[in-house]
This record gives sequence, C-alpha cells and structure tokens, in this order.
Amino acid sequence: MAVGKFSLYRPPTSEIRKFFNSLHLLGNFSFGLYDQKHILIHFSDERDLTRVRLRGSYFVNKNPLRIWKWEVGFRPGHESSLASVWLSFPALPVEFRGSLKSLASIFGNPFQVDRSTLNFSRPSMARILVDLDAKKRYPDEIYISVNGKNGYTQKVFIENKPQYFDHCFKLGHSIHTCYFKFPNLRNPPCPPQNGLGKTPLHPTPPSSHDISSNGPCQAQAPQVPSSPKSPLYSNSSPIPIHPIDGLSKATIPQTFLGHSEAH
Repeated sequence: MAVGKFSLYRPPTSEIRKFFNSLHLLGNFSFGLYDQKHILIHFSDERDLTRVRLRGSYFVNKNPLRIWKWEVGFRPGHESSLASVWLSFPALPVEFRGSLKSLASIFGNPFQVDRSTLNFSRPSMARILVDLDAKKRYPDEIYISVNGKNGYTQKVFIENKPQYFDHCFKLGHSIHTCYFKFPNLRNPPCPPQNGLGKTPLHPTPPSSHDISSNGPCQAQAPQVPSSPKSPLYSNSSPIPIHPIDGLSKATIPQTFLGHSEAH
C-alpha cells in the first residue's frame, strides 16, 4: 500500500483514476480518499509500487502529488521521515557487487538496484535505492573487509538527502526554511525606511542580513549552529563490517543478491 499527498488540493476521483491509468501499470490498482489532500493506494503488483516510488513525485493537472510507501503510524499531519534516496558507491570492487544490498542496509531498507549496476554498464559506480530516515545522520564512508582482513575504506554518497523538521513534521523543511515555525518567512512586506514609510533621497545600502537570494525584505530564520557529528560517524572512524565475503554467495542471503532484482 502507498500514500499519495496532493500539495494544493485533491482533484476529482475521475482525474486521479485517469492519472493512474496513464502510468500503464503492470497490475491493477485501487485507491481511497483519506482526507482533503491524502489518498491511500493499493497496487496488485509489487513492481508497480516500486516503480512509482522510484520517481516519487508527479503532477495531476499541475497539482503536485508525492507518493510514498505506507507505514504503521501514518497520520496526515505528520509526514513520514522516510524518503527513497539513491546511494552511490564509487569504484566499488566487482567482488562486492553481490553484497550491495547488505552494504546499503546500514543506511536503510534497500529495495531497488540501479539498472546500470545490474548489467555492469557503469563499473565505476554502484547505485542502489533505499528507504532512508531523513532525521538521522549517516557516515560518508564505511570500512569493508574480507574474512576480517584485507579491509579498505569505501566512500558512500547520499544523493539529494532531504531534510526533516520535527517542529512541523514536514519532509523537506528545516529550521531555516520552515514557515510554520517562522511565519515571517512567507514573503513579509518591506519595512518603511526612516520610520516614515518614505524612501530617503540617499538611502543606506541594505546590510547582508536584509537581503536573501529571493530578493530584498525576505525574512531570515535564526542561525542555529549545527550539532557536531557523533564520533561513530566521523571520517576518521569508519564503520567496520566484519566480515563480508563478497566472493562467496553462500554467506549472502538470496534476497541480498543484486542480480535477484527485477529489471
């Protein structure tokens, strides 16, 4: 089952049904209206759920629609902090390709291997899609060893990791962009100059904190120092994985083998 959220309004059911029919799904689908912005969607073929999650966002009559996998505890006012994100493993040795899902499970629940990774058309990079918790912090490298020896440090890139703000429970918000916590971020009016509402003949140039990339008079959220990373996730302290036998498939569950994924 999946959850769909319309950012602006929920279109008529006929338009929603027309949209899903246009996707040419492999199986059947059904949906129910949850509230004014949310729908619950059921796909008879699990591959269709994976397919729509690969893209994540759509438009129905110019109305943004985001689709994600339903999970226990879903509430309309609290968006899930789980997001489908690509992990990239640059220059991952060939012998570890079969263990890619096992390696990615450190970051979240892996569910789709990149096609170029499956057919080895891009040996310089291995990619896999995972359900990652946007509230957590993750390492940028891990330590891999074979039978407890001959280990090395593997770089890992999280592509376009979204933010999540606990104040508004919104995916994509942060303390610097949340207009629920800071209503003045919603395009506030320009304050009058000289206290009279008139522009002086020789106005004083605005300071850097008065102008943002969106133009003058754009309010700024307070600057909050970022919390230090845990020593566990320090670049100098990669996470050890002992052992991972990339050469022996007998030690890897069948569900962790990249070649078992559907194309």
